[in-house]
This record gives sequence, structure tokens and C-alpha cells, in this order.
Amino acid sequence: LGIDEIIPLAPTIRSVVRWDTAKASKQTERLQRVAHEASMQSRRVWLPRVQEVTQLSELLQGGTVAVAEPGGIEITSIHRSIIIGPEGGFAPEELIGSVSRVSLGESVLRAETAAIVAGALMTRCRRGEM
Repeated sequence: LGIDEIIPLAPTIRSVVRWDTAKASKQTERLQRVAHEASMQSRRVWLPRVQEVTQLSELLQGGTVAVAEPGGIEITSIHRSIIIGPEGGFAPEELIGSVSRVSLGESVLRAETAAIVAGALMTRCRRGEM
């Protein structure tokens, strides 16, 4: 899909799955393998970077991220990073400041599906197709 970077999100207030440090490290390694294999399969020139598990507050500090939420605005080329939340979304107190909220369509999606949809929509924007 053209994703350049994957940043696993640390558990938030409404997260169902909670990993300890060892499990998070194993999952990051697994994501790196999957990214490598998918890149090879699709003959992608650049391998996506898989970062370490990161806290939501840390991601929001950059100011260049948007949060995928029902009722958000349409994704445009100004959106460089999109955060996919847990089941049930983020608690209001987690989304500090004026975080941009973007829509992935009318349906409520599973996190895995939401990440794919966000990547596809961002790629379309980058190519000028939206």
C-alpha cells in the first residue's frame, strides 16, 4: 500500500490487549518479519520501518498526526500519520489538544482493517486520486 512506517501503539485506557515488555518486543519483531515478507511479495523497493511500541501521548506531541474516528473529516494529503485506536475508541481525556480527526468511511472497522483502509486512503491522496 505504500506505508513507510508502522508504530505499534502502547495500551490505552480502553485497550483490551495489554502486553508486557517481552511480549511487546516479540510482537514488534513479528511485525518486522511480516513487513519484510509483504514487501518482498509485492516487490516493493523500500521496506516499511517498524518502530518500538510508543505511548499515545508521545505520538500526539508531534502535531502532525490525525486520529481515525467516526464522524471525522475526509483524509487529505496534509495527513501524514493516522493513529488507529482500540475497540471502543479512545477515551476523551486521551485525545489532548486539537487533534485532527479523520474518517475511514461510514462503517466501524476492526483495528486490523482500519489500518489497511487508512493506508489505502493515504496512498490515494498522495497520488492525487482524491
